[in-house]
Amino acid sequence: MVAIGFASSPRQDLEALAFSVLPTVFILGWFTTVHLIDTGVQNIVSRRRIESVRQYYAIDLRHARLFEPDAVAFGVLGVRCSARSVFFTMAGMILLVDSVVAGATLALVVGWGGVPTPGAIAVGVVTAVATLGLGLLHDSRRLVALIGREPAPGGTEELA
Repeated sequence: MVAIGFASSPRQDLEALAFSVLPTVFILGWFTTVHLIDTGVQNIVSRRRIESVRQYYAIDLRHARLFEPDAVAFGVLGVRCSARSVFFTMAGMILLVDSVVAGATLALVVGWGGVPTPGAIAVGVVTAVATLGLGLLHDSRRLVALIGREPAPGGTEELA
């Protein structure tokens, strides 16, 4: 982004740099978002499997206090889980920045294509909101399905 600012004087330099850097940043951001969502899913599944092990060993009364399951109202480790939780994940934060990059890139393309500035800005905003919405939809479909579901018996939950 700093390099784009330095190259903004000659338009040809700015175009070449912007159209090579911004799509690359967007693609890397999208890959990072998808990976972070998968990591969150794996975390939920692993924590549930740990809870089932803790419940199994809680039968031994001498050490039962060490293995008591976490309170359901607060989820694992005192974190309250809900449908809105997807907005506060690391993937959601990266997705927000990535959506701004997508909107800015498309606004530049449309603006340099001859569309007046207000129209280019509108296209950029719509693109950013749509990208954010699609990413959060993917995030919520992966995470909310696990948050609202009880763990499978024996810890055999799928990561799909």
